[in-house]
Amino acid sequence: MATGEDIMDSLRIGRNDLVLEIGGGDAPFWRADVQCDIDLSESSERAGPISSNALLLCGDVTALPFKNASFDFVVCSQVLEHVTNPLRACAELSRVARRGYIETPAYARELLFGWPFHKWLVRRDKDVLVFSKNLLP
Repeated sequence: MATGEDIMDSLRIGRNDLVLEIGGGDAPFWRADVQCDIDLSESSERAGPISSNALLLCGDVTALPFKNASFDFVVCSQVLEHVTNPLRACAELSRVARRGYIETPAYARELLFGWPFHKWLVRRDKDVLVFSKNLLP
């Protein structure tokens, strides 16, 4: 089982790095210093209420309330498939942090078992994320 130190090493997060998490919701990244979520109230798209040990702010990933390069690292897990404008969201992630980690549902899994509230199907083509409108009911 990977330890917190193993995870930090694999993501290259330094001990003194300032870490932003977007949409941590009910399962926040333990190393986040700041957690930003679009809605701090209950949501049917979350497994439970928001939980955070970090500074918790309300904000939209397509218009983040931070200066350029404010963070050393950003984590954005299971968020981009929900947003209206994923290209703008990716631009904002790149603007506010020097490095980061993005995770989305697996493309094949979405085709088989997809969630109707996911706006986008996401796949990776080499080093590029490709967003396709989710046309599933």
